[in-house]
Amino acid sequence: MVDRLWSIVPAIYVWIFAIDAVVVGRPDARLFLMAVLVTLWAARLTFNFARKGGYTGMEDYRWAILLFRYSRHPNFFFEQAQWWAFYGLGTAAAVSAGAGLWGGALNGLIAGAALLTVLFIGSTIFTESISASKYPAYRDYQRTTSMLVPWPPRRRAPRH
Repeated sequence: MVDRLWSIVPAIYVWIFAIDAVVVGRPDARLFLMAVLVTLWAARLTFNFARKGGYTGMEDYRWAILLFRYSRHPNFFFEQAQWWAFYGLGTAAAVSAGAGLWGGALNGLIAGAALLTVLFIGSTIFTESISASKYPAYRDYQRTTSMLVPWPPRRRAPRH
């Protein structure tokens, strides 16, 4: 159920903030940009999820096979990168408004991006343990392909 809402709810949330800013008379170009970017991300993710049967009750098509060469979990990496970029947009706004280092470049909202990163890493490790137990060849895949950050594949060590 979470996968089915994951691509939709963030767009709804960010538009609530963007519309509220307009209603209270404080429209913000950065907030509008964030709303547009989240909506584009949501549309892409929702379309791909639906196209592959994600809303039909079938198992996610990616779980049965491995398709990824540079990162075992590229969606996880780029999703985290997006939220860190949003944190960066927020800090840029705070610093330009005169907030300085503490409260501007470094503020309490970093907890959201950091906790999301911890959630993804924990979830990824858990998912990987399941995959490794179900598919013996997954261990070789783990040795050659980066877990999150897209990197060129590592060479396999020769077997003796």
